Amino acid sequence: MKHAPAQLVSIDLAQRSYSILIGSGLIAQPQTYADLPEASQALIVTNATVAPLYLQGLRGALQGKYRQIQEVVLPD
Repeated sequence: MKHAPAQLVSIDLAQRSYSILIGSGLIAQPQTYADLPEASQALIVTNATVAPLYLQGLRGALQGKYRQIQEVVLPD
């Protein structure tokens, strides 16, 4: 299945700026994670609505890159 191109949204917060990649099927695409920083740990922050849909898939996708993965599920 072909997905629409992903959209990159930049959040400009001076020294705390970051980008968000929005699109279909990104968790299953290894290139999504290619530019993540080298580290031994990762933190996934999500909410109670999104977590049941994507948390385990994202955790599985990141396991090859990070030795330890923590997660925080915030209430809606």
